[in-house]
Amino acid sequence: MKNLQDLKKLNGDGYLFSKNDGEKPLDRSTVYVNFHKALVNIGITKEVIAERKIHLHSWRHFFNTQLLEGGLSVKQKQAVTRHKSEDMTDNYLHFDESDFAKARDVQDSLLEPV
Repeated sequence: MKNLQDLKKLNGDGYLFSKNDGEKPLDRSTVYVNFHKALVNIGITKEVIAERKIHLHSWRHFFNTQLLEGGLSVKQKQAVTRHKSEDMTDNYLHFDESDFAKARDVQDSLLEPV
């Protein structure tokens, strides 16, 4: 986080990830290629990357799920991620099997005598 804050100080209101002092953002392919180089540089082999299907885009799936599990409403999550439809929300949401146990607990509590 500190590195990002330092970069923001350097770039001011410009793009954080830029080759020209914040004027234009990095293009998609530059980000993706360098992401994979960074993984290799920290010791994750290309084989492991392929086997585990590690992709930068996976972060969107993880982050969307965490936003909803963290208590944001669907509308709030869509405002953060700029998704415009329920279909996109559903596409990026990945429930853990334990989430269904929580739903059963809520249902069971409704059946308990008052």
